[in-house]
Amino acid sequence: MPINNFLKIGIIYAIWAWLKPRWKKFSCLVAYILVIWMIFLGISEWQELTDKEKWLYGAKWSLIILGIIVYFLFNLLNKPTTKDKMPDSNETLPNEKDDGFAFLRNKKKLSNRADKIIKEK
Repeated sequence: MPINNFLKIGIIYAIWAWLKPRWKKFSCLVAYILVIWMIFLGISEWQELTDKEKWLYGAKWSLIILGIIVYFLFNLLNKPTTKDKMPDSNETLPNEKDDGFAFLRNKKKLSNRADKIIKEK
């Protein structure tokens, strides 16, 4: 039984880790699908009463699949912004000189308390 619980927790964590950076876009996709579903639900009730052509089923699923394709293309083409990337270790940050530690960066060796005591004697 505990293995089953660990599996559930692992699956929930994997879904959460996947959705965390995408939750806004994914919620827009879900809202789009729900709107399409509700619109075509109302139209299909009207269609059953009037016995019009049966093209709605294909149109509904075509729009849903089109929305999913657009979502995935938008995610593939969307490159991470520069604020999401970590700078390389050899790159300097623009605010590096203003942080109050610039005088320490150029020293070859920093002296600790013991070094200062020995130096005083």
